[in-house]
Amino acid sequence: MRKHAYHIITLGLALLMGIFFSAPLSAQTPWSELVILGNKTGQSQLKPQEARNILRAKTSAWPNRLSVSIALPSPQSATAEPVARLIYGTKPASVQKFWLLQVFQGRSTPPSFFDTDQELIQFLQKTPGAIGVVSSSTVIPPTLSIISIQQ
Repeated sequence: MRKHAYHIITLGLALLMGIFFSAPLSAQTPWSELVILGNKTGQSQLKPQEARNILRAKTSAWPNRLSVSIALPSPQSATAEPVARLIYGTKPASVQKFWLLQVFQGRSTPPSFFDTDQELIQFLQKTPGAIGVVSSSTVIPPTLSIISIQQ
């Protein structure tokens, strides 16, 4: 009986330690690896679903009446995988298929795709109303607004 109680206590302590030591990891959100940038969008923060809707072309204009222009990493970009997963719930190759279908059905204009975060940033800087997604490690120029994601 004592041996059985010892194993239960040991198991309980192991579980508590696992929870305790994994807590800091759970403080990181899935969005922490990405930064959403905008140029004259009038938005400083969005809820996750609002960001997804905008980046899926379910919104065509900002409250300030500028047209939404979407800039995304190409499948060759290092940022493509987290963007595909978080925004579209799929793989990078399927994001392109999603957009082909949207355009073919006349639902929206296609986004611009870029191989590097720097190319994407240059596009954003030149395009009022543009929104794009880059890696959180990217240096953000002061001319663009960071749109934070409310958790």
